[in-house]
Amino acid sequence: MKVYRNLYWISAVASQSVNSVFTSTYDNYKIFVVITGSSADDNTLNMRLRASGTDTTTNYNGQRMYIAGSFVQDINASGTDEWNISLLDKDQPYQTGVEINLYSPNLAQTTAVHTFNVGAAAGASYIMGTAGRQASSTVFDGFTLLALSGTMSGVVSTFGVAK
Repeated sequence: MKVYRNLYWISAVASQSVNSVFTSTYDNYKIFVVITGSSADDNTLNMRLRASGTDTTTNYNGQRMYIAGSFVQDINASGTDEWNISLLDKDQPYQTGVEINLYSPNLAQTTAVHTFNVGAAAGASYIMGTAGRQASSTVFDGFTLLALSGTMSGVVSTFGVAK
């Protein structure tokens, strides 16, 4: 098994794109996101895949399960233009950690995703998971993280894993 790692810092931006990170050398990718600040209350963190420096904004499907006192399940919580992967809150810095697993994003086939995260938003701790797919037959080489509103800061670590 071969593994590589890239590290990116996010500093008070509405979105952060990471380009040229998925290659044919690695099969699957694990991405860790730690949000250290958000300028908006009750915010969400969304994700899109990229090809040649451009976000793909169609063909996202998925479900989100969320527990913060009660259980909530959504289908396509952010619509079909992106995946909803986490919550953000300006009053809870350093409380959001997300693990993202992408399967074969660099092949011209459906890309599967599952995420898990824990954090605090709206004054309550939560756990959340997302599972879905990007159904375009596109060779993706990067991704974008987007705050629904305001800005965010944090650290993104991307790991590629090969057989």
